[in-house]
Amino acid sequence: MPRKKLKPTQRPTVPSAHVPEAPTVSKLFLRPAFWRYGALGLILVLAGFLRVHQLATVPPGLSPDEAMEGSNALEAIETHNFQIFYPENNGREGLYANAVAASIAVFGNSKLAVRLPAAVSGTLTVFGLYCLAAEVFTVPMALLASFLLATSFWHIVASRLAGHAIMAPLFLVWTLYFLVHAVIRLGKGNFPLVAVLCGGVSFGLGFHSYASFRIAPLLIGPILVIALIQARSTGLLRAFGLLLAGYLSTAMVVCLPLALYFAGHPEMLWNRARQV
Repeated sequence: MPRKKLKPTQRPTVPSAHVPEAPTVSKLFLRPAFWRYGALGLILVLAGFLRVHQLATVPPGLSPDEAMEGSNALEAIETHNFQIFYPENNGREGLYANAVAASIAVFGNSKLAVRLPAAVSGTLTVFGLYCLAAEVFTVPMALLASFLLATSFWHIVASRLAGHAIMAPLFLVWTLYFLVHAVIRLGKGNFPLVAVLCGGVSFGLGFHSYASFRIAPLLIGPILVIALIQARSTGLLRAFGLLLAGYLSTAMVVCLPLALYFAGHPEMLWNRARQV
């Protein structure tokens, strides 16, 4: 009787695990994020270069205002008395002079150390403008806006002088960015706690920068009105109230030392505006 041939047992095929393909250089160049952040990086490098290159010698010498910032910084280092407001030279908020003191402590007593906080402030303003414009408009518009500010003559000059005025636009753009960012995220159902706190800190620090920052609430007001209308229409009025309370309370805590100083020295509140 013929034997039956046994069929060889077939082992079940195990599907091989999918290994993601490593991105090639050509595919990397096709990604929009590569061009977006690459262009932003080049703009920031350009902004930093135009503000830092030969900073100690261009412009030559130190103006009286620059010398006063350095003098207050050296005095603060020697006496360990970092003031909220320096009454000399018509009176100035103390944030920039205290930043100069930190710069001198790191880089030594030099013109570069006195001007470096201004150059850093100017470069960070370019970055802040990009973030704000990208939140409100398109990425190409944000890149164009940041490039124009990076190469703007007035802003380059202001960033190369040791003056506290350059800090006002720095805190203004970041104040507006965090506020707009928080309002947009709130409209999507997320409570942006980090943005609220950062925005409040930036808003409060702005009053420590330059006297003209005191008109910033006039710029923030319309944004809050629009956000209020949006919150009422979407049923997020309570969440908006918490956002506004957190934003303003944080700003008030940061601004409180300066407010207490003016409460004790009311004549200094508008002293610079009267004399300039």
